[in-house]
Amino acid sequence: MQTFTIRDLQDNTGGIIREAESGRLSVVTKHGQPIFVAVPFDDQVRG
Repeated sequence: MQTFTIRDLQDNTGGIIREAESGRLSVVTKHGQPIFVAVPFDDQVRG
């Protein structure tokens, strides 16, 4: 699982998208605290 900061999200959105496309979860943090998890959208998420 990759960790990105809010700044990374702003500066490198493509990296987070590539992580999701590879099937990996990513945690986004703000001031060192986890804010949310980016989850790849796949058949398991669709339900």
